[in-house]
Amino acid sequence: MESRGERTAMEVALNNPMILTEIFQQSSTPLKDCRLVCHYWNDMVLNLLNTRLALRPVKKDKSRHILNDPFPFFPTCFTFNDRLAKRISATCSTDLADPTRCIDAFATTLMHTCDKFSDVVQILEISIDYEECLKTVYQVLKHCCPNLKQLRIGITVNPYKTSRSRGCEILPESLLEPKTNLTLLTVSSNQVTPFLTSLIQVVVTASPNLMDVTLPWGFCPDFANSKRLETLMIALDRTRAIDIAQADGNLSELSRMLDQVGDQLVSLSFRDVLRKEEVRMIDFENSNPTGFRFPKRRMLKLQKFWNQMADIFQCDDLFRNIESLPGLETLVIGKVSKKSNCVDEILRNIFHLNKIFGSMKNLKILEMHDPTLLDGLKTAFPNLESLDVKTFCKTDFRGNVSQMELGVVLDAFGRWEGLKSLLLRLPVFPNTIIDVIRALLEGKELYKDLKMFETGIFKLKNNFTRHELTTEEMNLFKQLLLAMNRMDEVIIYNLPLGEESMKTISDFMASNRLATPKFTILSIFEGGSTSFVM
Repeated sequence: MESRGERTAMEVALNNPMILTEIFQQSSTPLKDCRLVCHYWNDMVLNLLNTRLALRPVKKDKSRHILNDPFPFFPTCFTFNDRLAKRISATCSTDLADPTRCIDAFATTLMHTCDKFSDVVQILEISIDYEECLKTVYQVLKHCCPNLKQLRIGITVNPYKTSRSRGCEILPESLLEPKTNLTLLTVSSNQVTPFLTSLIQVVVTASPNLMDVTLPWGFCPDFANSKRLETLMIALDRTRAIDIAQADGNLSELSRMLDQVGDQLVSLSFRDVLRKEEVRMIDFENSNPTGFRFPKRRMLKLQKFWNQMADIFQCDDLFRNIESLPGLETLVIGKVSKKSNCVDEILRNIFHLNKIFGSMKNLKILEMHDPTLLDGLKTAFPNLESLDVKTFCKTDFRGNVSQMELGVVLDAFGRWEGLKSLLLRLPVFPNTIIDVIRALLEGKELYKDLKMFETGIFKLKNNFTRHELTTEEMNLFKQLLLAMNRMDEVIIYNLPLGEESMKTISDFMASNRLATPKFTILSIFEGGSTSFVM
């Protein structure tokens, strides 16, 4: 990387450890390729504290089947640089022809690798299709990896993928040696079994310094030994919402667990991490309150609360007692039942009780249907900087057409001083593009203070056909561009503009030297998509 004479500024920069570290820490940087540039770069990559490189002991083909026996892997370990083993990612998946061989290969390679690099391993990632593999994970935790910092376990048990003649007995009661460096534990599973729950409990008990924990729905461990827990996520499967609502025993256990750690938490989430927000609402009655209750004592440290199932995990009492949430900065509130009106009711109660959340900076509302409530947001959340309103269902809890229409919503906001970012996803739009442009123009007072605005135009008649703007439509659109000129970023999805219209808009923006550095209009057609960026 050096020239024969003086080094160029670029060469100097690419040999600067501070600059290289910043480059390598970017998620888009291919670390495997960077290692091949030179010895210096390779050394820098291997010295990263939070490396994305992972050592994968079990070799797979494209079908995720094991290619070779594990034994040739053993001598190969002696050629590895120890620093490569800071992160180990092990998989045991899908070999229907010989599941026993798959399990054995997973066990031998993982045990050998973790034993050889025991003191080096900091991150252990496990992805398995067979519950029996958890026995190997337990043995690794019991005998290896004393400096482990992060443990991630993902299980997808398929009833058609079972090992032959092997049971998975309950984990012995013997405890692990203390894992004082372990700060992150993430467990996801489509089945919560006795063996899995006992493993989670053993790990939690042995790890007093856990700070970030993600648990599958259905098990609430005893956190009596945890004193530093800051982030707790309960991972939910929305297709089981009915079962969750009826599982009062588990909900009571969840209340018990939150009583234990509520005063420690900075972030609490009940969310579905595998599905998008726009998953269809479920048509079930949930009129009877569940057995879930939030802690009575104050959650003084809580800054982020994400609740996608407010109709199941009721939080009305939480918001009535605002003194219990003095530091809340981010709130996400949503529902899963079509027949529930809980989101609107939560907001209505906040306004009725004159509650003021002065610390709130970020608010996301999922599935509200009463636009008259929008005006009250300014009073209840006077210091709000980011607002995300997403309503996917076209009907409210009574089955009536939702009133969340683009023009109505933008008009309800009026001018909102202090709000910097607004994201809208609404179920009702005008039928014609000229009415869409007029509806967007109704927000011109709002745009004076916003820095970022994003919306999508959905359910528009013929919105999969390119549309060339008429003279009247183009004049209105130019007014819209001028009104949005103060913002730093504008994104509009699914606005079906034709090529000639896009060119006219581009020429207009250039000739008027509009100050907006980035204007994005994404148009989706049958033949693909086009984007316009200024």
